[in-house]
Amino acid sequence: MEEKKLWIFFVLGASAYLILIWLHRADPFFWDTIQFAGKHGLWYFEEGLFSGFLPPELNSGHPPSFGIYQAAVWKLFGNSLTASHFSLLPFLWLNLYYSLRIGGKILGQQGWLFALALAICPFYLGHSTLVSPDLILVTGFLMTLYGCLRSQQLSIIIGSLLLALISIRGQMILGVMVLFYLSLPIEKMTFWQKIKSALCLFGFGLGLAGLFHLLQYFTTDWQGLEASPWAESFEYVSWSGWIRQLGIFGWRVLDYGMLVPVGMVLVGLKQAWKEQPKLLRLSIWVTLVLVAVLTPRVGLMNHRYFLPLHITILLIATWLITQQWEAGMKGKALAALLLLSMLFGNRLIYPDTVAQGWDSTAAHWPIYEMEKEMHSYITQTGLPLDSIGTAFPYRSERRYATLTEETGGYQQYAMGIDTYILYGNVMNEFSDEDLKFLKENYHPIKSIEKGGLRLSLYKRG
Repeated sequence: MEEKKLWIFFVLGASAYLILIWLHRADPFFWDTIQFAGKHGLWYFEEGLFSGFLPPELNSGHPPSFGIYQAAVWKLFGNSLTASHFSLLPFLWLNLYYSLRIGGKILGQQGWLFALALAICPFYLGHSTLVSPDLILVTGFLMTLYGCLRSQQLSIIIGSLLLALISIRGQMILGVMVLFYLSLPIEKMTFWQKIKSALCLFGFGLGLAGLFHLLQYFTTDWQGLEASPWAESFEYVSWSGWIRQLGIFGWRVLDYGMLVPVGMVLVGLKQAWKEQPKLLRLSIWVTLVLVAVLTPRVGLMNHRYFLPLHITILLIATWLITQQWEAGMKGKALAALLLLSMLFGNRLIYPDTVAQGWDSTAAHWPIYEMEKEMHSYITQTGLPLDSIGTAFPYRSERRYATLTEETGGYQQYAMGIDTYILYGNVMNEFSDEDLKFLKENYHPIKSIEKGGLRLSLYKRG
């Protein structure tokens, strides 16, 4: 892609992200960002930026860098949702820049297509308006990938540091990128020379990750994820359960419109392996590591965990499309099909009995105004919040999501015991039996519906 063309697309895209963040600047924290931005950030904001490791009830094993970053932003610009949302804008811009650079390297003059496909991919767009550490994970991944493809050593070093600092999953992807680098054919370099080169380039990130885990272990007597409050999610499944997990893994790969780009990759597999073996190797390494790490455990199938794999799939799919670009309208039609599948994925809402990754689709956007309206109704009617049972993501103290001085919040629901139940289809914890009991034994006293989302306050009797 020509340099001038790249910068034109960058300015347009950066302006679009600026508008997007401005429109969502007042959105409360949502889904796991309540934990990573709200709870972690407020702890470091109140206790001090250099207060060491998080207390056990907040520690999920990840490096606390994102919470420290949020606390530092609040120290500088005030403790507000607006400051938090804009703190992620530089990473959105970096992701745009590197997706254009990578697209230009792989796709040529149509490099913008990869950047656009990534921007509207539900798994990414859903996070683009959240105060999410996964946006920084994507930055580290794209920077490291670009560095590997263009032999840009500084990009590899900085990208690997971001991956090491942001989360355990970032460290996992760092391991993937080391394997990818070692699998690259590098002229006049033996395998052992590549090992030495990889240690020089990735050693800073790998060393930082190792140092963090050693310090956490010896400072807090940390015994691993199995000892955390989230231990249930890390329990091993049975062999039959593992087969089911593989099925869910496949569903996650194809979910929210990704069926189209995956189909394109499968159809063009032979051509891609012949002309873009590097990208195929990357997709294989990412898939193998994700299967090995995620499928044996009970609760590690969150949609956002698949972002690096989907980025790789989109890169291969858009490259295949560009191979048809000059063949009449075929390439343009395929590009339109891929982009439409991404837009469709952002509007896909399953029935209430099917759990969704609500942070990984733009379909969740209306919920903020809906919850605000519901909270106003509850406040005006004089119902104490702790008299209402609900589920994740609304069972935490409100201040962790809103950064206000509000005290208290809704309680974990107890079906058949609570007089009032707050239910919305963005809540995955309600079982099919719970939903049946709710409809048979409770009646809605306030319901709000918008864009396929529903939020209802039920009263027993």
